[in-house]
Amino acid sequence: MKTVPPKKTIISIKGIYKSFETGDRYTRVLRNVSLNIHDGEFLVVFGPSGCGKSTILHVIMGLERPDAGIVKLEGMDLWTMSTEERAVIRKREIGIMYQQQNWIKSLSVVENLAFSGQLIGLEKEEAQEKAREVLKTVGMDFRTQYIPSELSAGEQQKIGLARALMTDPRIIITDEPTGNLDVKSGQEMINLLKRLNKAGKTIIMVTHNPEYLKSANRVILMLDGRIRKEISVTEANADTIQKEISADLKTFIESGTTIEKSPTNPPRTINSSEDIKKRNIFQKLRYAITFNLRFLFQSIFFIWLIFLQTLGRRNVFFANQALKFKQTFARLCRKFDNTLSGKISSSINSMDLTEISFRNLWVKKSRTSVTIIGISIGIGFIVFLLSLGYGLERLVIDEVTRIEDMRQVDIMPTVSSNVLLDASNLEIISDIEGVQEVMPLVNLAARVEFEKSSTDVVVYGVQAKYIEDSSIILSAGEIFKEDEKEVVVNAEFLTTIGILPNDAIGKNINIDFVLSEIVKEETEEDSVESERSYTITGVVEDSNPSIVYVPILDLEDFGITEFSQLRITIKKEGQIIDIRRQIEVLGFETTSVMDTVSEVENLFSYAKIGLLVVGAIALSIAILGMFNTLTVSLLERTREVGLMKTIGMKADEIRSLFINESMIMCITGAVLGVVLGMFMGLFVSVTLSLFSVSRGGGYITVSFLPLYLMLTIVIIGTFVGFLTGLYPSGRAVKMAPLDALRYE
Repeated sequence: MKTVPPKKTIISIKGIYKSFETGDRYTRVLRNVSLNIHDGEFLVVFGPSGCGKSTILHVIMGLERPDAGIVKLEGMDLWTMSTEERAVIRKREIGIMYQQQNWIKSLSVVENLAFSGQLIGLEKEEAQEKAREVLKTVGMDFRTQYIPSELSAGEQQKIGLARALMTDPRIIITDEPTGNLDVKSGQEMINLLKRLNKAGKTIIMVTHNPEYLKSANRVILMLDGRIRKEISVTEANADTIQKEISADLKTFIESGTTIEKSPTNPPRTINSSEDIKKRNIFQKLRYAITFNLRFLFQSIFFIWLIFLQTLGRRNVFFANQALKFKQTFARLCRKFDNTLSGKISSSINSMDLTEISFRNLWVKKSRTSVTIIGISIGIGFIVFLLSLGYGLERLVIDEVTRIEDMRQVDIMPTVSSNVLLDASNLEIISDIEGVQEVMPLVNLAARVEFEKSSTDVVVYGVQAKYIEDSSIILSAGEIFKEDEKEVVVNAEFLTTIGILPNDAIGKNINIDFVLSEIVKEETEEDSVESERSYTITGVVEDSNPSIVYVPILDLEDFGITEFSQLRITIKKEGQIIDIRRQIEVLGFETTSVMDTVSEVENLFSYAKIGLLVVGAIALSIAILGMFNTLTVSLLERTREVGLMKTIGMKADEIRSLFINESMIMCITGAVLGVVLGMFMGLFVSVTLSLFSVSRGGGYITVSFLPLYLMLTIVIIGTFVGFLTGLYPSGRAVKMAPLDALRYE
C-alpha cells in the first residue's frame, strides 16, 4: 500500500483571490482558494488550461502577488515580506522547474547548475562539484560541458530538474514538466519526481495530463479559479483515479460552470512591505563609490590572475600559483563584499558575478568588440588631443626655462621709489630664510673700441657665477676670471664689429664707461679712469643687443653704491612664492621665469579645455553606442533576467551583472584608448622629428601625458561605465519575473 502522506503542513494557503486587468476587462482568475500542502507529499494540481493552476503556483512561489489572502511557508507569511526576502526563500527552500526551460546562455550545463549553488554562498569550485553530483542523480552527468540549448527537450527537462535540486530544497514545484516531452521521456521525468518524493521531497506538480494522476499522493481538481475537488490517491483507487477525475471534470463543465463576475466589494488587499527599497542621495553615492572601488580592486587582481594563468599553460609551478591566487582572490572578494557598507551581495561572490559578466559579453564577441573599439577611439581621441596640449606646453616651457631657472628670482628697484637696491638691502635679502645665494648686477652704458671700429654697448657688471647659473649659452671660449681684466661678449656685439666668435677669443678691446653724475660726485674723478682695456675670453649666444659682461669687482672703484638688479637662487622651488612676497614687502619688484611658465600654463589650460570638449563629443557618441548595445543585450536576455529572479537572485545582484558589463567595456576601451592616443601622439612626434632631423634639427616631442592623468582617464572611464549601466540595470531590476519569462 501507499504510504499515508504526513500531516505536517509545510505550505498553508487561505482565501487567495487573484485578478488580472486587461484594458477595461477585470478577470478574476483565483477565487477564495484555500489549501494545505503537507511535508513530503506528492501533490498534483490538475485542470484544463486557463483554470488558474499556474497562477496558484506563482502565488506560492512569491512571484505573483494575490489581491487578497495569506500564503505561509512554515509559518512565514510570504506576502508580507519584501521581494528580496521572498527571493531568499525561493533560492533556499523551493526548487522550480518549468515546462519551457530557460538558461543563462553564456554558461555551460554544469555552470548553469552551479550558479544556483553560488547564489546561496557556495564557492564556484564547490558549487560545480555539487552540480556534477546532482547531474548524476538525473542521469545527465555526461552532458556537463554542453551548452543547454544544444540539448534535446527531454535532456533539458532533466537538467532543469537537476537545477531545482542544487540548493537541496525541501519543496520542488514543477509546472507542466512533461508538456514538451514524448511519452517515454515524460514517464522518465515522472519516475524521477517519484524517486525524489520517496527521498523526502515535497513535490507540487501542475499538469493537465490525467495519465500522471496516479503517481501522486493527492490530486486537486481546479476549474474556473476554484478548487472543485480534492482526492487522496491510494493503492485502491490509483488505477481508477484518472477516470474519476475525468468524469468529475466533465460533470463540472456540463453543469455550465463559468467564471463569476467580480463582486461589488472585492476582498481586502493584503498588506505588503515595499518591494525594492529606494536609496537616498547619500546611499546612492556610497553605493557608487564602493561599487567602483570593488570593480577596480577586482580588475587589478584579474589582470594578475590572467598573467599567472598564461604562464601556467607552460609551467606547472605558475599553474599552481594561479590556482592558489584565485582561491585567495575569492576569499578577499567575499571579505570585501561583507566589509563595505555598500556591499553588492551577501550571498554570491562578487568576483563570480564579474566573471559571469565577462562570459555574457564574450557570447556576443563581435558586437562587444565593435562597442569597445568605439569607446577606445573616443577616449583615444581625447588622450591624443590632451597629449598634444601637454606636449606643446612642455615644449614651450622647456624652450624658455631650465630646471635651475625655476629657482631663480630677479629683483629690481620699483620705479619712482626711494627704496634703493644697495648693500644694506642686499644683506637683508640674503638673510631671508630659503635664499641660497644672491648675485648683484650693475648696468652701465659704454663705448667699445676694437681695432679701428667703435660701437655703443651695454655693460653688465656681474660675478662669473651669474653667467654659469643663467640660461646663457657659452658658444666659444670660457667665462672670465674675476680678478683679471677679462670680459665675455655676446654674438650680437661681434656681429656689430665684424668678427667671428672663434677669432674674437684673446682679442683686446677698450671700454669707455659712461658714468652717471651721481657716480662722478661720489668718486675722485681725477683718480679714476673711465676707459679700460680688457681681453675677450668667451662668447655667449643670446638675442639681446650688444652686451659685454665684465667682473663686478672691477667696477668697485667707480664708487657704485646701488645695484641695477639682484638675482637670487632659492633652495627649494616651493618657497619661491613666499620669498617673493617678503621681498616685495621691502619695496622691490620681482620677476621669475615662473611668471612666464604660469602664462604659458594659463594659455594652454584654455586650449586643453577646448581639446577636451572636442574629445568629449567623440566619447559621447561612443557612449551612446555602448548604451544601445546594453539595451539590445537586455532585450535579448529578458528571459534570463526572469529566470535569475525566479531562482532567487536579488535586485543588487542583477544590477551588478549589467553594470559590470558596462564597466568592463568602458575600462577596456579606456585602457586601449590611452594606448591608442599615446601611439597617435608618438606617431606625430616621430613624423615631425624625421622632418626636423632631415633639416639639421633635433628630435621633437610634441606629445606628453602625465601618468596620473592616464590613470585618471581610466578611472573616469570606469565611472562612466557605471553611470551608463545604471539605466539598463535599473530596467532589469524592475522587470516582473513572470513578465520576463513570458517575453518573446
